[in-house]
Amino acid sequence: MVYGQTLARFRDLFREDFDVPGLGRFVLGRFWPIFTPSEQQEFLGLFENLVLLTYSKRLLEYADGSNGPRVTGSRLDQDGAVVFSEISRGPNQTVQPLKVDWRLNARDGQYKISDVIIDGFSMAANGRSELEGVVERNGGRAQAILAVMRQQIASASAR
Repeated sequence: MVYGQTLARFRDLFREDFDVPGLGRFVLGRFWPIFTPSEQQEFLGLFENLVLLTYSKRLLEYADGSNGPRVTGSRLDQDGAVVFSEISRGPNQTVQPLKVDWRLNARDGQYKISDVIIDGFSMAANGRSELEGVVERNGGRAQAILAVMRQQIASASAR
């Protein structure tokens, strides 16, 4: 399958199964109320594109294409549930599988993915930390986040 088709499938899954607005608001954190409604919408669009470009390529590097995540367990918590899984890193069985945990929150009667924890690193917490750094490096200007994200998407798309 061509990467463009795979990216389109990831985009469909991302929109259907992830709480994109909730995840985006969490990642933007204290800067969400600073942004105008149009900046918030632009951020969510850029966020979706950046996540898709970054994580789809990473997951494709690990998966051998023959199977997706293998569920190894789950746990209910007060906000929803966590599903534990592993992704094979290819046909070589001597390489440890990639551990991927999926945090699910109930929203409007449906469970949606609100975070992905890959080998112990939270996608949401990592994204928030990165954005804090962007603002710090740009003199406290939260709107610099949008420009940096546009640049990152252009770089990732060119590869």
